[in-house]
Amino acid sequence: MSGSATESSVCSVCGQVSPDSSSLPGVGQVCLGCLLAGRFLGTADAQCLRQVACQLPELNQAARQLIEQVTSEAKQLAKEKQIAQARDKFLQAARTLLTDGQPLAAATVLFRALGLPGQATEVYENLGQAALAMDRKSDAVQHFKTASWLALHSRNQAACRRILTTLAELTPGDSWIEKAQQDLKEIDDGEIEHCQICGRGAEEVGPLIRGTAAAICTSCVKEVMSLDRKPS
Repeated sequence: MSGSATESSVCSVCGQVSPDSSSLPGVGQVCLGCLLAGRFLGTADAQCLRQVACQLPELNQAARQLIEQVTSEAKQLAKEKQIAQARDKFLQAARTLLTDGQPLAAATVLFRALGLPGQATEVYENLGQAALAMDRKSDAVQHFKTASWLALHSRNQAACRRILTTLAELTPGDSWIEKAQQDLKEIDDGEIEHCQICGRGAEEVGPLIRGTAAAICTSCVKEVMSLDRKPS
């Protein structure tokens, strides 16, 4: 997707005359407000949210300046290897943009945050919220599922429950929700009853080798050990 600013045009989404619009293929002129809010996504062919969000700074100079302004501190912290603080700054900027009604800009910031190493539960959860604000339900569900999986495997039970509650409202009856709730119960009870690699239960594979946050069956242990012995 490519775009360029024009002097003054009628936005094809909201119908308002804008002095700072961008011309988007398959959409037409889009004002800055509709661009930052991602409102044009509903008028175009199906597009990858990540691709559009990451291209946002290239679509409009004002959008690029906004993104650079709200992420400058986070980028500096990342350069200084203060990863947790940098992630917090990215999240803070994204939440402000969401509050201001600019979910596509928020998604742009959050996808940048995914470039940081470490725990990304909150990043994916906020991406789900941004996608919902743009009526991108399928994207939202995928991001919430990823967030719940990360919360589960980092043993963040509170976050996992919160995210699963949101998922249940979006996709009631989804098989992932039931599985995640069972995994969550096992963690709460201190009993992980299935292999975290192959997913088979202890009743099928026998006693599990348990750690603080996971369990693995002997078959998967042997498989991992055999990979170590294979020539590269």
